[in-house]
Amino acid sequence: MIPDSRLIPGSVKALVFDCDGTLVDTMPIHWRAWCKICNETGLVFRKKDFYTLAGVPGKKIINVLAKQQGIKLDPCAIYDQKRKYFLEGLTSVTAIQCVVRFAQEAHKLGIPTAVASGSSRAQVQTALKLAGIDHLFDVVLGNEDYTEHKPKPDAFTTAAKRLGVSPEECWGFEDTDIGLEAIRQAGFYRVIDVRQMEGYPTRTDENGLVIQNPANEFHNLRYRAFTM
Repeated sequence: MIPDSRLIPGSVKALVFDCDGTLVDTMPIHWRAWCKICNETGLVFRKKDFYTLAGVPGKKIINVLAKQQGIKLDPCAIYDQKRKYFLEGLTSVTAIQCVVRFAQEAHKLGIPTAVASGSSRAQVQTALKLAGIDHLFDVVLGNEDYTEHKPKPDAFTTAAKRLGVSPEECWGFEDTDIGLEAIRQAGFYRVIDVRQMEGYPTRTDENGLVIQNPANEFHNLRYRAFTM
């Protein structure tokens, strides 16, 4: 059950949000950037896998895909190019209001908030600013601000530490099973799957069909190399 943003209880000391696909509808922009990279390099990356692996740093995805598919490339250089394409496409961003309303309520109540993303901090800050919601967050973390990527808990435990609160006093918001697992491992009081909220954007595959990812599909053996 998704809690009512007007009733954030007093026991909650902080809210921590993922960014892409949680606060801002940037996943289509990321996907277009991935398509350009795949066209240039020959990498094969399915849209369904793109959503399943959201939260894993792009550099790691590129590195694993290249090894699995026998393609020689420089993951760092290709990731920089992918980030360039993303930023070029980031001319306007739509906030996901059904999620942002929680940050707005927390802001009114003086409850500290943080963003804990698998993207670079610069990308996150740019997206939040373009969406007009950057002022709602006290701390913004990118993938360079913690050691172990999602589904490990580092992003969320680091955010709680930066806010000066214990994980047990926090609510965490995510749009992927990988991110939700990270929140659980972090020991947050409440784990909120924003995909279940009314008004959340519909996700479709290359054929326009709604993507139905089985729960915790990232545990599948074929994804293990990406999430270790």
